[in-house]
Amino acid sequence: MGEIRSKNLNFPFDFKELDDDLQEEVSLKFPNQPEMIFVGPEKWFLPKSFKDYANIIYNFDVRPSDVFVCTFPRSGTTWTQEMVWLICNDLDYNTAKQVALTKRFPYIENHLVTSEKAAKEMSHISGNIKNLENVFAPIYDVLESQTTQRFIKTHLPIEFLPWKIKQVGAKVVYVARNPKDAAVSFFHFQQNPWFRYNENFEHYAEYFMKDLVMYSPYWDHVASGWKHKDDQNVHFVFYENFKLNMKQSLINLAEFLGKPLKDEDLPGLMKHLDFENAKKNPAFNFGNIMLRQGSVGGNSEISGEVERKFDEWIEQGLKTSATREMAIINKKFLSETNAEIDIQTYDPIDKVLEAQTTQRFIKIHLPMQFLLWKIKEVGAKVVYVARNPKDVAVSYFHFEKNPIFAYNGDFETYSDFFMNDQVIYAPYWKHVLDGWKHRHESNFHFMFYEDLKLNTEESLRKLSKFLEKPLKDEDLPKLLDHLNFDNAKENLAVNAVNLMLRKGCIGGNSEMTEEISANFDKWTEENLRESDLKFPVKFT
Repeated sequence: MGEIRSKNLNFPFDFKELDDDLQEEVSLKFPNQPEMIFVGPEKWFLPKSFKDYANIIYNFDVRPSDVFVCTFPRSGTTWTQEMVWLICNDLDYNTAKQVALTKRFPYIENHLVTSEKAAKEMSHISGNIKNLENVFAPIYDVLESQTTQRFIKTHLPIEFLPWKIKQVGAKVVYVARNPKDAAVSFFHFQQNPWFRYNENFEHYAEYFMKDLVMYSPYWDHVASGWKHKDDQNVHFVFYENFKLNMKQSLINLAEFLGKPLKDEDLPGLMKHLDFENAKKNPAFNFGNIMLRQGSVGGNSEISGEVERKFDEWIEQGLKTSATREMAIINKKFLSETNAEIDIQTYDPIDKVLEAQTTQRFIKIHLPMQFLLWKIKEVGAKVVYVARNPKDVAVSYFHFEKNPIFAYNGDFETYSDFFMNDQVIYAPYWKHVLDGWKHRHESNFHFMFYEDLKLNTEESLRKLSKFLEKPLKDEDLPKLLDHLNFDNAKENLAVNAVNLMLRKGCIGGNSEMTEEISANFDKWTEENLRESDLKFPVKFT
């Protein structure tokens, strides 16, 4: 099936000239950048020449086999292009090392973002005028005549891309990166001869947040990708996923592209894509300017007043955009957690679970009465773990001080919230008693945390029997060592960002003063008056 040809549509957005003062200001700060224009109600900040080519791009004849990589600039575009091309071309590393990525995966609007002044300077620097002329020339005719599968890079928002993409089922990979890292990377990139930005990062940050850098507004751009995340032909992914869990991200990407990877393929692909290796590949890192650090958080440029302003801007952007999940990866969180987190964990998982073919393991904090009614009907297993409320409250207090919740009071105040059922997933006692009443059901295993701590071996035997996977005596030492609390804390696959495991103790919490402890005792007595629930140890 080739391109779908039909009558052309008019580009559906209006253009607005910058006023003379703003155009002059931007030109002074970005002397090699082409003149700019605002497009559409979002006031997309694009080269003025886009006005002449908007209809051409919008009506570009798309083929079902086409793959587009779409990003806001400096969001992992080049890296993603290499991943996509290799996966779709049966891991042809030889070609990937010999043929420039700009040729294998052309940038459809590149001729628009490159001014004549910048092109001449880049040609002079490279010493290869012919090659640069090809890079900066319109490529529509070249793409039209191409007979092999086409791979196309763009930084335009999805609304500006060819309208036939969805109609023919061409694939789009959209990559989003947290705005602080994108801003720092774009700042360094725009100091190159394409733009020659000539101020410091503090000033650049103002332009970035005021949507006066090319391809802005950032939030509208990410929202443009996000609202298509459930489209069958769109794969939305966070750059942070690629960095922190490359293996699974590659598997997911390959599945989307219809080119599943074998286990033996992954080590070589991951080595090729290793950031340091990629930076040394001239076919990949054109002119040593496409790849810089590729870090997640930890940018020295973001500090003090700049960071405060960014945080306010991010908070406002997340309130008004459709991408609240981006809150997980803004630096307010990342800088405090060293970014050691698998962002995939926070992706919507309903479709992932539905598509999973292996045995599924699902964590939940909802009370039993809110769970799927089919659990009992089909015999799915439920393991419910209860912990004494004093230790839960202290542990939850420390957890809710992290950037996800940012609780800012003392424990005495927090304990009042806890006992008044004003923390997430409260009421505590109704939650535990809801689990307790199911304890005799054949598909249900009720456990006390204290039993797991004080008699781990026996608890593991009972659990494995319930799961119908009985343990042999020789299995236990290794399993006990792996589950040792101190060992588990050091395991980043278990204790992501050092938030999930803290002390794991039973009682002895300094936060639990005599007065607070007495209040907890009274509260416990009131709630257990009509129940036979008893914890294995006395609360302290």
